[in-house]
Order: sequence, then C-alpha cells, then structure tokens
Amino acid sequence: MKHVVVAISIILLMTAAIYSQSDKADRIKEIREHYESVKSEIAKIERSEEAALQSELAVNELVVNKLNKSWPAVGNYSVVYRFYYKQTGEQNYPETLVLVTKKTVSAARTYSQEYLFEESGKLMFYFEASGSESEYRIYFKNGKMLEFKGTGDKAVAVAAAAAGDAGAKAVREIFRQSIE
Repeated sequence: MKHVVVAISIILLMTAAIYSQSDKADRIKEIREHYESVKSEIAKIERSEEAALQSELAVNELVVNKLNKSWPAVGNYSVVYRFYYKQTGEQNYPETLVLVTKKTVSAARTYSQEYLFEESGKLMFYFEASGSESEYRIYFKNGKMLEFKGTGDKAVAVAAAAAGDAGAKAVREIFRQSIE
C-alpha cells in the first residue's frame, strides 16, 4: 500500500512539474508574439505617416543632450527615450504604455534597454544590451521574473530582474512627467 501511495505522489509531482513548464513556455511564447506584434506596428507607423495617423499607437521622444556636447569626465553622452503608448479618444494624459526604448551612448559604449508592458501596466518583458558585451532578456508573469536568458549566473539574473522592474517604474514616471 505504501508503494502505491509513493508512486501516485511521484506521478502527481511529475505532472505538476510538466504542467508548470508548459505554462511557462506558453507565457514566453505569448510575450514573444506580443513583442513581435508591437515591433511590427512600430515599424509600420515609422515608415508611413498615413499608418501613424490611423494607428492607436502614439510616440513621444525625450532626448538628453540633443546637441551632443561633450560632458566632463564622460565625453560624448546622450540618452534617447521613446515612449510608445495607446492614444484613444480624447484622453488628455494617456497612461497605457506599450513599449519604452532607451538608448544611451556614453563615451565609446552604447546601451539599449526595452520595457514591454501589459495592458494592465505590469512589466512583461525587459531587454538590455551593452554593445556586444552582454545581453539580457527577462520575461515576467504577474510582476515576478519567469525566465532569464543571457550571460551570467543566477545572481546576475535576479539583479537584472530587479533593475528591469525598477527601470520600468522609473520610465513610467519619466513618461508621466513628460506629458503633464
């Protein structure tokens, strides 16, 4: 009898683990499809003024150091934020961020970051690249890291996820302040 109970317990645990992996893979697939859809829409509106006028996506751009003046102890330095958001109706202050891109050029390095948001405003995907040195992709579910892909160990993954979440809050605040 004990063997039957143990066998059933093992089967139940294996089933739960398989379901969990399937759920994770489905969520990552859903995020990738949403990301590709958003990037496709952005490419379309950036190519065609007519498409931009018909799309519910709008974009604001914030540029730091537009004239590319040299900064002390840094040299060339610039940051460009692009806030892609849904603009529907007569809403004065849109708050439905879809994607934020941030490109930083500092001395001889270029850093890129992307924040993809759910309709609810939660971060669903974070991407960071530092030239050819490192690249991170972090997938989120319900505000928690679901999957980390990139170089480094688990500590790097946890730190990158925390940085992604903190960065998402920061870019939301920059966006909010830029439209008020």
